[in-house]
Amino acid sequence: SAQVLPYQADVLRDQMVYLDVNWGEYFRRDLGAQVWIRQLPAGTPWQVPDTRCQSVSWTRSGNLLCTRGGEFRIMDVQGRLIQTLFHVPSLAFRAHLSPDEKRIRFDMARKNEAPESNWGIWESTLDGKNLHLIAPNLLTCCGSWSDDGYTYVFETWNGSRWDVWAISDAAG
Repeated sequence: SAQVLPYQADVLRDQMVYLDVNWGEYFRRDLGAQVWIRQLPAGTPWQVPDTRCQSVSWTRSGNLLCTRGGEFRIMDVQGRLIQTLFHVPSLAFRAHLSPDEKRIRFDMARKNEAPESNWGIWESTLDGKNLHLIAPNLLTCCGSWSDDGYTYVFETWNGSRWDVWAISDAAG
């Protein structure tokens, strides 16, 4: 039997949004996972209607940044589309808006590279322009901004283990 676990949780004020995912199905297909919200510290979870994402996080205003099939969308907590932002050529995971909501950083596979060295953190503006790796010579993932926007923390693979790095991001 498959194990179902919460995945890619993000907290805004006193609410947590997360994906409830069957790991095998999530990575084998472009289905996305159901989106759930839970009041913290111990509220009853509720499902965002008609919404499946491969990445979900909060916007500052309390809407959701959802990716699925490489498409970036802003949705409300009832699952209604507010805005389609842009599309990338590969699946995007762990997407987060910058604190000023002018940029998006996310994990995405690099093209034409071996799978074991395939991931990086990418950044673009909200219209998908200026798409680039934040650390082109490193295998990176799983980043997040500090609340003040001045520090970006992420993981990098050193060949034998994952290390945590932080970079100054004064543009935040």
